[in-house]
Amino acid sequence: MLRRCQLSLLLGAAACAGSAPGAVDPAAGPAVRIDGEWTDWAAVGARWQASAVDDLPHSPAAIRIRHDDSALYLHLTVADTINLQAMPGTLRLALDGDGRTETGAVVDGMEGVDRVVEHSYRAPNGRWQGIRVRTLPNGEWRDSYGAGFWYAPTSSDRQFEIRLARRPADGPPIGDRISIRLSALDSNGTVRRATPVIAAALPSAPARVHRAAVAELAKSPGALRAVTWNVGDDGPLLEPEGFRRTLAALDPDLVLFDELNPAIDTAWLLALLPGRDRWRVLLGTGGGRQRTAVASIYPIAFHPALTRVAYPDSLRHLLGLPMSRQMEADIRGAPSDDAPTMGAVIEAMGLEILAVPVDLICCGGFQGAEERARRMTALALRDAVARAIETNPVDAVVIGGDLNLVGSRRPLEVLRRGLDPIGRADLALAPAPRLDRASNATWFAPTPFPPGRLDFLLVSPSRLAIARSFTFHPDDLVPGAAAALGLDRPARTDHLPVVADLIRSPMPAR
Repeated sequence: MLRRCQLSLLLGAAACAGSAPGAVDPAAGPAVRIDGEWTDWAAVGARWQASAVDDLPHSPAAIRIRHDDSALYLHLTVADTINLQAMPGTLRLALDGDGRTETGAVVDGMEGVDRVVEHSYRAPNGRWQGIRVRTLPNGEWRDSYGAGFWYAPTSSDRQFEIRLARRPADGPPIGDRISIRLSALDSNGTVRRATPVIAAALPSAPARVHRAAVAELAKSPGALRAVTWNVGDDGPLLEPEGFRRTLAALDPDLVLFDELNPAIDTAWLLALLPGRDRWRVLLGTGGGRQRTAVASIYPIAFHPALTRVAYPDSLRHLLGLPMSRQMEADIRGAPSDDAPTMGAVIEAMGLEILAVPVDLICCGGFQGAEERARRMTALALRDAVARAIETNPVDAVVIGGDLNLVGSRRPLEVLRRGLDPIGRADLALAPAPRLDRASNATWFAPTPFPPGRLDFLLVSPSRLAIARSFTFHPDDLVPGAAAALGLDRPARTDHLPVVADLIRSPMPAR
């Protein structure tokens, strides 16, 4: 069991069961961005910390609290590496948002609970997955979107940051005095570990939400603007106008498309692009139901070694393991479909740039068939690109797409490793925060899975510098701007475009 709080082990103020609410300084550090980076928590002490290491991986180890008038933020450390939305067990957050023990219900021995958040629960299909929220005493379980719940990272880690809206669309508001308790449940639903009740006062603190002017969409001077976008299968077929207007607003020079429905052809993609006569499009033939393409306003040609990339033979060894029907069908079709990728060389800024769109297998956690398939495919893609730039050299590489990092970060690290043509350095990752500066989520869909960062853009650091990058959602613009751009009805996909302005880096000294 967790021992009583020991102040000598804490980083900052602590609150134990029965203690008085402690004020949290909302101005400590920069505004919170739900992005899986921790600089915005550096000045915030732990409100509670375990006095001993625990052998239950999702057992709480430390909790920090921040807030502003828009949201309550928690920084959570657990005993070992987990995926917060897919693990064999549940991490339950009980929240008293009005500071009154006589309202709500009793949860895990804590009185006054008016909201419960369960991270990873047993779904009807028998798998541990998703995050759900319930309002007490009489509410039903719902997905987390109505509660304004965000968290990062979506991949496995020991640290996570969580956001809950103070005035959610669904459920009671969070007032100026709160209490929380975190409980770790095993796969039988038994509470194995629980924190004390942690109380905090939340004095008024203005929300620091940014809304971008249309001028902030402008391309950096002298830059090549690259966009990677998972268009969500048949969205461009059903409602092309949202894609056309989004691309017009972003004004790209290079677009990496992924998850294209096989019915989408080159002519259809050209119709989506602003000033279509300026564009050249190359459509990949691999990928089965999820094809890829590259579009450029500059001269473009297939890289001869990357017209098709075979899935690794090792994928077939995963058959028989627990997995979704869709994944099983994808693996059985892998030998004929090939991987959802291709390579196109564009000539821009005096460079030959290899553009490689990708789409890795979705779902699962950081242990299981889906994660193993992602790692195998990422390694096969990385090796194919490495061989390609050896046999037909280029000056720089740009890789973009949906990596589905809901397991570990390993597929991303594998894919970027040693692919800079000069010196074989690792590719640089475009930070790409949302324009509202509140998160870096690139995916959202009202489901058991909260918003998260699934889409990435990687570039060669020796010849290309990232002048600026962002993830675009029209809701992040100032009021009226989306409508003025014709984006009051967004494109029909659950992924957002990731944008990077690329400029030439000076040739490194030899």
